[in-house]
Amino acid sequence: MSVYLLLVVLASLSDPGAVPSTAIPAARALADASPEGLASGIEIAKMLNPEKETLAGLDTVVRTMLQKMLAADPNIAAMEKDHPGFTTAGSEAIRSTTMTIMRERLPILWSRMGAAYARRLSVAELRQTLEFYQSAAGQRLVQATLKGIDPSALVDKQIAEPDRKIEAGELSATLSASATKAAANATSEDRTALSNFTFTPLGLKVRELNPEMLKIAADWSNERDTTAEKRIADATAAAMAPFLNASDAHAKKAKR
Repeated sequence: MSVYLLLVVLASLSDPGAVPSTAIPAARALADASPEGLASGIEIAKMLNPEKETLAGLDTVVRTMLQKMLAADPNIAAMEKDHPGFTTAGSEAIRSTTMTIMRERLPILWSRMGAAYARRLSVAELRQTLEFYQSAAGQRLVQATLKGIDPSALVDKQIAEPDRKIEAGELSATLSASATKAAANATSEDRTALSNFTFTPLGLKVRELNPEMLKIAADWSNERDTTAEKRIADATAAAMAPFLNASDAHAKKAKR
């Protein structure tokens, strides 16, 4: 799964003081890149944050977060006891709506990262970078890194402090641990391919871009999307309405 998949979960739970999406000069960033360079940059961003793996990992994280958060709420436990299925209906509404929203938002992240690559690398360098990540060795290393990412510590932090904002530094630590493990477990041929790319002037430039990419991801995750929040709230309310109505009816009947 992608290092950034955690962010999309946290974005849906971001606090009211989060940065509005209009505060990010995305249009200016895109304008600074050439069409050819931007296309290659976005392709690199997609290679490193593939939709299928990102959404699959996100789904797992969303389920885990919801399970922990709902289990800790005594009111939810009481409703579930009186109305079996209440928790499942509500959590599924949140999960499915969040997944739809995040699928829609991924292109925004790709575009911003792609623009950053295009601003810092020449068209030729972008092509070389893309060639490495598209190679068999590059693909294996990327997939191993994505699969090895463990966001549990960040998830626990966010549950404990819902108002906190994601920082690029903690994302870097999470990604570095997985990338190091992936390289250590790679075949000698793949390690050679990685070294032949990484320890070159171009490889150094790409590595130097990592902090900027993580900052883009952190900023993106901390943005507030009121429309998305409303979609999640409306879907959840609709899913829980039958249970709440039944509870109200039961309470009124008990008073008679």
